[in-house]
Amino acid sequence: MDDGILRIESTQSPSVKATSKPTKRAAKRREGDAFADKIFSEFDTDPADITREQLDQIEADFLGLSNRRSRRAALGSLAQSGPELTKLVTEDRAMALAFTEARLAIEGYASRMQLFADLMLRASTRISIALCGRPDMVALIDEVNAAEVAHV
Repeated sequence: MDDGILRIESTQSPSVKATSKPTKRAAKRREGDAFADKIFSEFDTDPADITREQLDQIEADFLGLSNRRSRRAALGSLAQSGPELTKLVTEDRAMALAFTEARLAIEGYASRMQLFADLMLRASTRISIALCGRPDMVALIDEVNAAEVAHV
């Protein structure tokens, strides 16, 4: 059948055929290369995501007493059964007020934790992009993965 595509039978396997027409995979690879080129080009001019002062503030925020209290209150509420927690807040107004304050603090803490998680993912991505500049990047990743498996 002549559909205008040159087909060459491989000498290695009768089921493998080469074509002169680009495949969808090859086209996607070229699109991927253009996308990668764009990412690297943008990264080469990318400023720092946070300042040193912000770095120090984020670290201090994690070490701060208010976050420890919020985290402890949140985890403490999770360690209570539903009926136990309900009894605590319904029988004592002062306890109910304390848990109401804790709820607000916990929401703020959770919000900051989500922002922090996003920052950590961004950091991982930036490191990955920077590592792409090394010819031994795959070997480095394999080495670290092997070491990680050995520690588990």
